[in-house]
Amino acid sequence: MTSSSTAAWPHEHSDEARRALRAQQRRFRALVAASAEAVYEMNPDWSEIRFLDGGGFVTDITLPTQGWLQRYVPQDELTKVQEHIRAAVAQCGKFDLEHRVIRDDGSIGWTHSRAVPVLDDDGQPCAWVGLASDVTARKEAELALRDSEQQLRAVAENILDGIFHTDRSHAIQYLNPATLGWLRRMLGMPELQLDQLLGRNLWEWMGDSPLARSCRAHSEHAMATGRGTSAEHETLVDAQVRSLLTLHVPIRDESGEVIGVLGIARDITERLREEHARLAQVQAQRDVLVREVHHRIKNHLQGMLGLLRLQLARNPGVAGPLSEVMAQVHAIAGIYGMGEQTESGEVDLGRTTALVVQGAVGAAALRFDNALGALALLAQADAVPIALVINELVTNAVKHLARVELERPVRVALRRDGDAALIQVRSGPARLPPGFDFAQRRGIGTGLSLLGTLLPSKGAELRISQHADEVLAELRLRAPVVVLR
Repeated sequence: MTSSSTAAWPHEHSDEARRALRAQQRRFRALVAASAEAVYEMNPDWSEIRFLDGGGFVTDITLPTQGWLQRYVPQDELTKVQEHIRAAVAQCGKFDLEHRVIRDDGSIGWTHSRAVPVLDDDGQPCAWVGLASDVTARKEAELALRDSEQQLRAVAENILDGIFHTDRSHAIQYLNPATLGWLRRMLGMPELQLDQLLGRNLWEWMGDSPLARSCRAHSEHAMATGRGTSAEHETLVDAQVRSLLTLHVPIRDESGEVIGVLGIARDITERLREEHARLAQVQAQRDVLVREVHHRIKNHLQGMLGLLRLQLARNPGVAGPLSEVMAQVHAIAGIYGMGEQTESGEVDLGRTTALVVQGAVGAAALRFDNALGALALLAQADAVPIALVINELVTNAVKHLARVELERPVRVALRRDGDAALIQVRSGPARLPPGFDFAQRRGIGTGLSLLGTLLPSKGAELRISQHADEVLAELRLRAPVVVLR
């Protein structure tokens, strides 16, 4: 009995082991069916794959197969995969590796393969069971990002523009070589290294300089508003003034929160010099053209004056109205003659007034007194209108005299009044019409109405008043119409 009983034990244990194995296999199959990943089983030394459910990622294997490495792993990946397999087998530890793989459709993908050993009763591996995930999309995105980062870094490391990155506290996170070179030259520290700057603020090195303050202000504005901002700066580099254009752009994290600033700095010194040279050339060409135009206009007006004088000689009866027109033409021709003699086109107010008095016609005597004591230059755009205004004031002073008294000439004076040039035209005996008010445009004739049109809107003021038996017209001119020197 005893011997028969003891003989039954191995059979009973064998049945239990088989039942346990079948149960384990059912659980494994269930795991395979439920998994979205590839599931595989290897023999102890990985020379043979016993089972593979590729999950649509790689080709399935249902029978033990050798040579699986050459079937699933690209040739240039074999050495790396074999080294990791040998290390896992030698240590009887976990196999964990991302590598390229030949997919079910023959294309090359990426897999993350993880496997652990199945140990027998003696603690030795009798198999390996693993999962392989398709990580092709993620890996390709990572590789594309890495390539993009490498390209951007290559550009940043070799570009002549300065590139810098600071966090929200303005601590430096990155400087490209161009920026580092700028700082070395600005600070006079040729041995300054990047690791000395990382994590520190720019103004710790530059002090409270205009450039440091401006960069800080624009960075804070970019972070506060979430919008890029740019500015031009001037700074000393190698004892020379250089012009910089900086751009500050906010950097955001995945949630959209601003976490710092990316900046670009460009030396625009040479560009500004070229622009200034080009503008100077254009201005010089313009000045030459303006002088030529002035010369031609003056010549045409002088020709017109000759024709008017000829007409006056033939028809003395039109002397009154024709003389006024000739005086105006004479004044305008004189202005263009003076304008062609200066580079800026500005006109001497003293010479203009003298020219108008010289060209005035009439029975009354005229006297001009220039007591300005300074050079007064009329702006080019206002010279002709002002000359016509002075001419109208002088013409009216002569025309509206009650009677001509040779010992009492019409007096024209030019003097300084603070920051203004004052032209006074005094005539008598004469009297303004009843109710006359030039400011309100009451009681004025056609000539004075013309003055209101000719006067510049800024920098010119005209007053006409009665003093005893004299009429006084005062034309006060200041910037921007006239500049006193």
